[in-house]
Amino acid sequence: DGLDKTVNDEMKLFKSILEVYPMLDKYEIKIKNQFRTIYDTFFNCIGTKEGNIYINNLFVIGIILRCLNFYRGCLWAFGFHNPHVFYDALRSHVETLALIHYCVKDPKYSDIALIGKRDHLIEDLKIKNILTMIDKVDKKYSGIREDYNQLSERVHPNPLSLFTNIRPLYEADGHYISIQTRIPVTDNDHAEKYLLMLIKWT
Repeated sequence: DGLDKTVNDEMKLFKSILEVYPMLDKYEIKIKNQFRTIYDTFFNCIGTKEGNIYINNLFVIGIILRCLNFYRGCLWAFGFHNPHVFYDALRSHVETLALIHYCVKDPKYSDIALIGKRDHLIEDLKIKNILTMIDKVDKKYSGIREDYNQLSERVHPNPLSLFTNIRPLYEADGHYISIQTRIPVTDNDHAEKYLLMLIKWT
């Protein structure tokens, strides 16, 4: 089955995570099922008539591909010890969910999302601020705004972001720091927390 092969290829990204955090193997089936769901949704949403894709499906297809690429990006960054890319990709993934929710609540906004922009001269084609969308989705999925704020602290040039690759080392004869270009995303407890954020908001 072609879909099985595609999903299994995608799961190589998760295998690289298990090399660093083997205790996360309990989420392997969940990650695999989410990959399969994303691909199933993609293929089911390509509505055709006489060989042509409906124009209104382009918006849905764009959302699905955006989700897929940020999902991949999170897993890649997690496994290859790039915390900056991980936090950025996960935050963008959350933003995509917020957009989907906003469009479900107000289907007319799909047209704006498809052709509008933030500084559009036509009021009805102006893109909403993403925080407005995050706050809307937080009413249904409590906790997403808190997670989004935490990720923003790690994406913006704040202390949590600037010192991501620096670790303090406390030893009996003094204080030292460790600076590395590639480090695990975080310790085991936080690694599970962030993987669960990815799973929850997918």
